[in-house]
Amino acid sequence: MRHPSLLILPALVLLSSIWLEAEQPGQAFTVHGRLSHANGNARCVIWIVGTNRRLAVLQSSDEVPEMPEGLWWLLSSEDKYRDIYANFVVEPATPYKKGVRQWVRIISVSDLVVMEKDKIILQKKTL
Repeated sequence: MRHPSLLILPALVLLSSIWLEAEQPGQAFTVHGRLSHANGNARCVIWIVGTNRRLAVLQSSDEVPEMPEGLWWLLSSEDKYRDIYANFVVEPATPYKKGVRQWVRIISVSDLVVMEKDKIILQKKTL
């Protein structure tokens, strides 16, 4: 009979290779996080819930973040700052490096909860 830890090791190797492979430029992956405005060279950042990791959202040449138009409208409507918790499908524009913000484009979003001043103002399944 094999030791139980010997059975877990191949699964861990497989999962880690899938995680690393999914975070290469051009390969979309899904995160559950909070989208919010940021200071600095990224106008918007996604904090991945349960981690210390943040993803910087790319901006087009006219400084609009690369995300579905309706999402940008929800985030910054009427000059009020909001946070959006959701499942984000993102496409990396830069490779993952530990301790460095990875630049991404938001492809799609689901299970949105829009917060304004710690109050839920909107819940939506898809955008």
